Amino acid sequence: MERWGVGERVCAVELFIQTRSITETQRRFRRERNQQEAQSPNAIRRWARQWREEGSVTCKKPRGRPSSVRTPDNISRETLQAVMRSFLTSVHVCIEEGGDHLKDTVHKK
Repeated sequence: MERWGVGERVCAVELFIQTRSITETQRRFRRERNQQEAQSPNAIRRWARQWREEGSVTCKKPRGRPSSVRTPDNISRETLQAVMRSFLTSVHVCIEEGGDHLKDTVHKK
């Protein structure tokens, strides 16, 4: 969960643009929002920089590979892929061994 919502971030950035002072931004934020706490100076600077560069103060998505979601479709697909790998491995082993051990099974009467 985010510590500060988008509305509170926007308010802090607007106050910072008006006052050009971190301390005054914190004071006015506490007064206007009737809160005991205000954002940290680093958070206000980061949001102001993000506003200037991107035009937004929303949270960025985390970097890196997204985690895969385990749905029944994905699980069945993974199971099918595992079975196929196992089958192909068995076929390759059979071919490498010459397949002699299958002759008795295939030609059994």
